[in-house]
Amino acid sequence: MVVDLVHPQAGPTKAVGCPVHFSATPTAITRPAPLLGEHTRSLLRDYGYSDPEIDSFIADGVVEAVA
Repeated sequence: MVVDLVHPQAGPTKAVGCPVHFSATPTAITRPAPLLGEHTRSLLRDYGYSDPEIDSFIADGVVEAVA
């Protein structure tokens, strides 16, 4: 139930594996949690925000984004 992973900032970590197992749809925990702000730009773009708007959000401290 516990999976060993390597996080880019935290180093070696442990995560909880999937408690439900199905024969036709096996699960696997293969990556650690995302970094804070790792997907901010792509998510905001998906919701229709332009790059200048996103830059403004970041500059104003509304959101965090990984450079």
